[in-house]
Amino acid sequence: LIGAANQVLLDIIKPGEMVSDLTIQAITAAAGDTDFTVDIGIFATDDPDDLINAVVLGGRAAKQSFSSTTQSTANTGGANTGLLIEFGSLTAASLTAGEWVIAWNVSTAPIDYV
Repeated sequence: LIGAANQVLLDIIKPGEMVSDLTIQAITAAAGDTDFTVDIGIFATDDPDDLINAVVLGGRAAKQSFSSTTQSTANTGGANTGLLIEFGSLTAASLTAGEWVIAWNVSTAPIDYV
Protein backbone atom coordinates (compact mmCIF):
# COMPACT_ATOMS: atom_id res chain seq x y z
CA LEU A 1 0.00 0.00 0.00
CA ILE A 2 1.23 3.48 -0.78
CA GLY A 3 0.36 6.85 0.68
CA ALA A 4 -2.03 7.77 3.44
CA ALA A 5 -4.98 6.85 1.23
CA ASN A 6 -4.00 3.15 0.94
CA GLN A 7 -3.67 3.31 -2.83
CA VAL A 8 -1.86 1.04 -5.29
CA LEU A 9 -0.99 1.94 -8.87
CA LEU A 10 -2.38 -0.70 -11.24
CA ASP A 11 -1.46 0.85 -14.61
CA ILE A 12 -0.34 4.04 -16.36
CA ILE A 13 -3.03 5.44 -18.69
CA LYS A 14 -1.59 7.65 -21.45
CA PRO A 15 -3.44 10.54 -23.13
CA GLY A 16 -5.96 9.12 -25.58
CA GLU A 17 -6.22 5.79 -23.78
CA MET A 18 -9.49 4.49 -22.37
CA VAL A 19 -10.04 1.92 -19.58
CA SER A 20 -13.03 -0.39 -19.98
CA ASP A 21 -14.37 -3.77 -18.93
CA LEU A 22 -12.84 -3.66 -15.45
CA THR A 23 -13.66 -6.79 -13.44
CA ILE A 24 -12.64 -8.14 -10.04
CA GLN A 25 -12.85 -11.91 -9.52
CA ALA A 26 -12.59 -13.40 -6.03
CA ILE A 27 -10.49 -16.58 -6.21
CA THR A 28 -10.56 -17.25 -2.47
CA ALA A 29 -12.65 -15.39 0.10
CA ALA A 30 -11.11 -12.96 2.56
CA ALA A 31 -10.53 -14.06 6.14
CA GLY A 32 -9.86 -11.87 9.13
CA ASP A 33 -10.81 -8.45 7.75
CA THR A 34 -13.96 -9.02 5.67
CA ASP A 35 -15.54 -5.56 5.50
CA PHE A 36 -12.95 -3.59 3.50
CA THR A 37 -13.97 -1.75 0.36
CA VAL A 38 -12.25 -0.76 -2.88
CA ASP A 39 -12.47 2.19 -5.25
CA ILE A 40 -10.87 2.03 -8.71
CA GLY A 41 -10.48 4.89 -11.17
CA ILE A 42 -8.22 7.30 -13.01
CA PHE A 43 -9.45 10.82 -12.34
CA ALA A 44 -9.26 11.83 -8.69
CA THR A 45 -6.11 10.76 -6.89
CA ASP A 46 -7.76 11.65 -3.56
CA ASP A 47 -10.72 9.29 -4.28
CA PRO A 48 -10.34 7.27 -7.53
CA ASP A 49 -13.87 5.95 -7.91
CA ASP A 50 -14.95 6.63 -11.50
CA LEU A 51 -14.93 2.90 -12.38
CA ILE A 52 -15.72 1.14 -9.09
CA ASN A 53 -16.95 2.92 -5.96
CA ALA A 54 -16.98 1.49 -2.42
CA VAL A 55 -17.46 -2.17 -3.34
CA VAL A 56 -17.20 -4.44 -0.29
CA LEU A 57 -14.50 -6.70 -1.68
CA GLY A 58 -13.75 -8.37 1.64
CA GLY A 59 -17.24 -9.85 1.78
CA ARG A 60 -17.12 -11.50 -1.65
CA ALA A 61 -17.30 -15.28 -1.69
CA ALA A 62 -14.87 -17.38 -3.68
CA LYS A 63 -15.63 -17.55 -7.41
CA GLN A 64 -17.74 -14.38 -7.23
CA SER A 65 -17.04 -11.45 -9.54
CA PHE A 66 -17.88 -7.78 -9.71
CA SER A 67 -17.66 -5.65 -12.84
CA SER A 68 -17.52 -1.90 -13.23
CA THR A 69 -20.91 -0.25 -13.63
CA THR A 70 -19.27 2.50 -15.70
CA GLN A 71 -18.71 1.35 -19.26
CA SER A 72 -15.39 3.15 -19.67
CA THR A 73 -13.32 6.14 -18.63
CA ALA A 74 -10.81 7.97 -20.83
CA ASN A 75 -7.74 10.09 -20.25
CA THR A 76 -8.56 13.21 -22.24
CA GLY A 77 -5.78 15.26 -20.67
CA GLY A 78 -2.29 15.96 -21.92
CA ALA A 79 -0.36 13.85 -19.40
CA ASN A 80 -0.20 10.29 -18.17
CA THR A 81 -2.50 9.38 -15.29
CA GLY A 82 -2.64 6.37 -13.01
CA LEU A 83 -5.27 3.66 -12.78
CA LEU A 84 -5.50 3.44 -9.01
CA ILE A 85 -7.11 1.07 -6.55
CA GLU A 86 -7.86 2.49 -3.12
CA PHE A 87 -8.65 0.36 -0.09
CA GLY A 88 -11.12 1.67 2.48
CA SER A 89 -11.57 0.38 6.04
CA LEU A 90 -8.75 -2.12 5.50
CA THR A 91 -6.85 -3.48 8.48
CA ALA A 92 -4.03 -5.16 6.61
CA ALA A 93 -2.64 -6.91 9.69
CA SER A 94 -6.01 -8.62 10.22
CA LEU A 95 -6.35 -9.84 6.63
CA THR A 96 -5.18 -13.45 6.83
CA ALA A 97 -6.49 -14.88 3.54
CA GLY A 98 -7.97 -13.87 0.23
CA GLU A 99 -7.00 -13.86 -3.42
CA TRP A 100 -8.43 -11.66 -6.17
CA VAL A 101 -7.75 -11.07 -9.86
CA ILE A 102 -8.34 -7.62 -11.34
CA ALA A 103 -8.55 -7.38 -15.13
CA TRP A 104 -9.20 -4.44 -17.45
CA ASN A 105 -8.93 -3.44 -21.09
CA VAL A 106 -6.99 -0.41 -22.34
CA SER A 107 -7.84 0.96 -25.80
CA THR A 108 -6.13 3.78 -27.66
CA ALA A 109 -7.74 6.42 -29.85
CA PRO A 110 -6.67 9.82 -31.12
CA ILE A 111 -7.19 12.31 -28.28
CA ASP A 112 -9.82 14.19 -30.35
CA TYR A 113 -12.07 11.11 -30.27
CA VAL A 114 -12.05 10.18 -26.57
